[in-house]
Amino acid sequence: MRYAFQISLLCSLIIPIRLFSEQIFDFEVTEDIPEGTLVGKITLQSNLSYRLNGHNQFASVDIETGEVRISAPLDRETIASNGTIILILTAEPTTIIAIRINVLDINDNSPTFPSKYMNVSIVESAVVGSRIHLQAANDPDLAENGTIANYELKYGEEFFTLVRSSNNSGGDILLLELLAKLDRETKDLFILNISAYDGGNPPRSGYCIVYVNVLDANDNPPIFHQSRYDIQLNRSMLSDATLMRVEATDADAGINGRINYRLTMNPSEYFRIDRDTGA
Repeated sequence: MRYAFQISLLCSLIIPIRLFSEQIFDFEVTEDIPEGTLVGKITLQSNLSYRLNGHNQFASVDIETGEVRISAPLDRETIASNGTIILILTAEPTTIIAIRINVLDINDNSPTFPSKYMNVSIVESAVVGSRIHLQAANDPDLAENGTIANYELKYGEEFFTLVRSSNNSGGDILLLELLAKLDRETKDLFILNISAYDGGNPPRSGYCIVYVNVLDANDNPPIFHQSRYDIQLNRSMLSDATLMRVEATDADAGINGRINYRLTMNPSEYFRIDRDTGA
């Protein structure tokens, strides 16, 4: 008599799972902190061997003591990651330590204009209220330190004022508005000083020089040096003889001030005048 036996084997697969250990340490410093300053100290396990991943020029950590120090002068505006210094320590097999140093802004930048000098033009016939677009100032600092609080105009205030508005994206628009009638023949150039102040406490400022050139309009008539010219004619005078020379001037500039002469009121065939010289 035969018997059949069925044997089932249950095999277990055991896979070891390593759990990562992660720690994050956060510190804050101001960007004027001196080089070598101790920022803080992190806790390190004595039974682990730590390694600093990569190199950071602004901060360092002692892998023996856990001391975190500033290793170079700071300027928040030039530090990547939104002004945050990041150090990463690792230890085998699965330990990661992240050190984040948030660099706080100070008011260390003055407002600056895109150009130290600006040249703009306005025609002398411009109506009061006409506006000239100027380049606005900017400040790389954060929050109030980087906000342009106000502008100030020096020189030429009797003729110009500053008008400030914003575009659709919130950026500054700076305009120079005309307050009084211009006369190029009286004054053809204005040299203005425009200062910008930020919102820091105390505020910092920057300035630019604006040259406003007044362009000519044909607003002056020619004026003769004499209001009346008298001449005496002699029967013996030859044809084409020069009898006299008239002279006029025009205060306008360029082509507007160029004089051309001609006779009016039916001068007949006996007289003519040179259009350029007035003879």
